[in-house]
Amino acid sequence: MRRVLLALLLLAACKSSKEEKRALAQLSSRSAKERAEAVKALASRAGDSDVFAALSKKVDDGAPGVRIETAAALLASHRADAPDAVAPLLRDPDDSVRIAAVRALGSQCDDRARAYLRLAFAHSGATVRAEAVQALLACGTQAQEVLGKEESERRRKALAQIGAGNAAQKAHGARELGLLGRDEDAKALLPLLEERDGVVVAAAARALGDAGAAGAAPEIAALLKEQGEVAAAAAEALLALRAQATAREALERLARADGDEAMAAAAALAADGRTCTVALDAARPRAAALLAKECDSEPFAVRLEKGGHREALLSALMAARGPAPRLERPLSKLLRSGDRDVRLPQLALRHRVAAAALVEALRKEQTARARQTAARPREPAEVSAGIAQASGAPDKEKYDRLMARLEERSGAQASKAGAAARLSELLQGGHADHRDFIAAALLAALALRARGADKVAALFAEDPDPVIAAAARGEAESPASPPSAPSPADPRIALWSEDGGVRAEACSRAGPDLESARRTLAAFDPERRVRVACGAPEETAPRK
Repeated sequence: MRRVLLALLLLAACKSSKEEKRALAQLSSRSAKERAEAVKALASRAGDSDVFAALSKKVDDGAPGVRIETAAALLASHRADAPDAVAPLLRDPDDSVRIAAVRALGSQCDDRARAYLRLAFAHSGATVRAEAVQALLACGTQAQEVLGKEESERRRKALAQIGAGNAAQKAHGARELGLLGRDEDAKALLPLLEERDGVVVAAAARALGDAGAAGAAPEIAALLKEQGEVAAAAAEALLALRAQATAREALERLARADGDEAMAAAAALAADGRTCTVALDAARPRAAALLAKECDSEPFAVRLEKGGHREALLSALMAARGPAPRLERPLSKLLRSGDRDVRLPQLALRHRVAAAALVEALRKEQTARARQTAARPREPAEVSAGIAQASGAPDKEKYDRLMARLEERSGAQASKAGAAARLSELLQGGHADHRDFIAAALLAALALRARGADKVAALFAEDPDPVIAAAARGEAESPASPPSAPSPADPRIALWSEDGGVRAEACSRAGPDLESARRTLAAFDPERRVRVACGAPEETAPRK
């Protein structure tokens, strides 16, 4: 009986040895599926030094499926150096491989494995970070411990940067401290407001706004006397701190200016209200539009008639609300002077004014287009035939057909360029710059039932430009469909994103099942914006 048992054991060992050799040989197979199966088969023998060494080489295999099986197989060895062997997979270009490596490390839970998991959390994207957090929790490491170490490391690096002599490094460090947003960070930022380099000062001002350092509002407001980027940063910081009232007069002065800082000052004032008088004097169009959103249109019409910043006033009128009967005279004057700003017919239609001036402007445009068409050299017969054939085709199809005929005729690259230019003139009628104006003016004149609008529209009905021809028929060009917004990320993953903005947004969508994660982030997330978004009541000011 003993001899039988011994024979069976020898037979099993022999069979096992053959299977091991077969699997080791299969690691070099050309088939990724076979290599993955071999790795999986060797997992139970990974404690053997030779097998472990062979498996360790597969972390560089070209197939992700093989690398995934390798992560699990190496950790199945329970060797002390297994986490080191798996570590390269944490930098794998494939997310699924990195996730497999994290899960494998989470099965060992020794000091090395936990160290690598913390490293994966600090240097990975949202999906891997979410897995790393779960793995660390399974190993007994709380999320607050991981978040605390991340915050400490970020603060250490930021403080080192603001102590450097390079302005760009100081600015980067200031930005980072602003995101962290604790009391100690705000204190470290204040001295940077005294720097001589404007880049550093601007970064420090914005960072203090991000940090919610309301106590720094007076020092920030003093920067509004500067110009350019520093003043713009100060205005943005005051808006973030909701401290516009402390520097209302200075913000109004900047909003009226013709510098880059005007828009930032206008945004700060718009959030505080009472902006109409400032909007009347604004020099920058975008600033004027922002300030005029809650204002009546009529004062801007009066100011346009008296003179002022034409571009800014037109932008303000586009944004303002209510009727503006006084707009008839200045709008008509601009149209008759040859101004072809597309906003003029849009305003005329909105306020139902300047109908006669629109028709006059359209007649001038039609005369100019007819004159240019008559002066244009006649095209070869085959091109004319192409135009006739493509008359009912869409604009792009017509372009392609005509280009093909012109290229066949020219035969040379230089002639191709000339053909494209001639074709563009054919399609746009030589007045591409006025295209939008003509189309808008036609639509407005027809909608207003202006006297003579139908006759002038009939003259444009056969225009070679399809947009103008459609407008002459009273057909507005269909607006381009906006690109569809990407689907929001799963909050369970987004809450652990490496991007603080994504984490903050995810908190607003997190359901009751994620309340525990929200509370953790509200108290311990490295960034203030996340702590605020996740609902920490004490985060109305920087935490100590």
